[in-house]
Amino acid sequence: MDPPIADDRPSTTRRTHRRTVRDLALLVALCLAVYLPGLFTTPPIDRDEARFAQASRQMLESVTLPAERIDDRPLALEDGRVAGGFHAGGLVVPMVQHVPRLNKPPLIYWLQTASAWIFTGGDPMRDAIWMYRLPSVLGSIVAVLATYWIGRRMFHPGAALLGASLLGVSAVVVFDAHQARADQVLLGLTTLSMGLLWSVVRRAHHGQPVGIARWLALWIAIGLGVLVKGVSPVVVLLTLLAMGLVARSWFAWRAARPMLGALVVIAVVLPWVLGVVQRVGFETYTSILLDETVARGSQAKEGHVGPPGYHAAFLWAVFWPGTLAVLLGAWWGARRAMRWGPRGTRWKCRTPGDTRVLFLACWILPTWLFFEFYATKLPHYVLPTYPALALLTARAVLTGEPRPRLRRAGVALFGAVSVLVPIGTVVMAFSHELVRPAVWLIAPCALAMLALVASAARHAWFDRLRLALPRAVLAMIPLAWVVHAGIIPALTNFSPRLVDRIAEFDDDSRPLGCMGYHEDSLIFLMRGRIERVVHTESVAWLEANPDGLLLARRLYRDEAGLDDEYRTIDSLTGFQFASSDTVTVDFIENPE
Repeated sequence: MDPPIADDRPSTTRRTHRRTVRDLALLVALCLAVYLPGLFTTPPIDRDEARFAQASRQMLESVTLPAERIDDRPLALEDGRVAGGFHAGGLVVPMVQHVPRLNKPPLIYWLQTASAWIFTGGDPMRDAIWMYRLPSVLGSIVAVLATYWIGRRMFHPGAALLGASLLGVSAVVVFDAHQARADQVLLGLTTLSMGLLWSVVRRAHHGQPVGIARWLALWIAIGLGVLVKGVSPVVVLLTLLAMGLVARSWFAWRAARPMLGALVVIAVVLPWVLGVVQRVGFETYTSILLDETVARGSQAKEGHVGPPGYHAAFLWAVFWPGTLAVLLGAWWGARRAMRWGPRGTRWKCRTPGDTRVLFLACWILPTWLFFEFYATKLPHYVLPTYPALALLTARAVLTGEPRPRLRRAGVALFGAVSVLVPIGTVVMAFSHELVRPAVWLIAPCALAMLALVASAARHAWFDRLRLALPRAVLAMIPLAWVVHAGIIPALTNFSPRLVDRIAEFDDDSRPLGCMGYHEDSLIFLMRGRIERVVHTESVAWLEANPDGLLLARRLYRDEAGLDDEYRTIDSLTGFQFASSDTVTVDFIENPE
């Protein structure tokens, strides 16, 4: 028999309500403490963030600029690709300059556009990069609060609070929450979907009716997840399939009714798909869709390659500081999810264990394996499984079971990652000349982080994990200040410096081009005015624009044919964050 699962009705005691409000306030405060440092001061980060933000800005401009300033030349096939005016896509097709960006669905762009519209009062000329980052912050907070909600329903408030905290401060969540990308909104919607799925599964487990409202909310949340990135239905369906196969019972599948749910998802997504097809054509859109899904799964894209085991290898760094007890959580979950038969008939004679733990295990394992064998790999691809991993880790710690080998292995991993990643980051930062001016901020924060890391490791070594994990969680606060308020702003300031230098030679009327260094942060900061120029076409561009100003990376100047005949009026050297390289850019114009 399963252990009793908490009743669906919340407790009405005043004490329970007070604790819930206190826990939620603590979680929001913790999230803000690690997400806000550097959020407003860090320049656009190359390359994905600047692309998302520029596409959202052009959406905003398409509905707020005066008619005479809108570039709505229709999309058409040019030189083998679809291109059109800056604002040809409207609110339907995201555009980066003249090119559609359809490799991601539109919800993240709509949210970023809405955020910028609210904070600028509808004037896109007053926008700033932080406005486009706020949906990521809110998505992260939603994921943390949804994890707390799931933990409260599954276990008890202590496990819910600790698990949600581990998710909120995990290194990958903190890093992504500072960027205007889709991943944190996807995480929030996927965690919310899994919380609703658990509510459906729990009621079905007790033979209670699910109710149309609960079921409909589940599939609407999944549909919205599809409009962000498309991963939500993968996680939900793999969880349902795994539960059915492992438990040899399909009650969860029947209760979720995925065939009918697919109709809800289609109803949510179809209007946007029809709008896209109307503008770019069915063949163009399907080729982009297949390239983003099937092609990425069969062959690595953009050099993001790795063997099976890639995500397990990166887990220790990206789930830090949960690294301290994640091994214990995995062991605890494996022991309670299933009961295995005698040797030789283990699989055949299996029986389900704790339904709550089985649900979390089925949430993690099939999705994790799916992305381990997915050809294109990035560390955040398995992020939708981290809420379940955090809850298992928290629950295992609070059971207090003595597992000295796992505990000490966790301390060793935590210590090694702390030295190699957070502490190593600080050491490298001090050695970089761009970061040295921020030593007044980095030094005290680094000392506070080291003290908390050492205290957490000490308590964990002596079997006091309940005291160790909160200290490990708090260690992320000073680390967030070190990395996001000290290091990253210093290492991403080259594009802003270029823009400031351009202003000395440009009166907002000169044609501008960039060759060799055409990072998206420069495009965003120049509000799309600067044109990307292929190095082999640099001379032709200058001839076509007699009063143009070309920013040319010196490394490619000779190859581009830009000899001494062309005037170099200035040069600037800086750090290219996306490639971790030092570059020199020459400001070139035609001879007088």
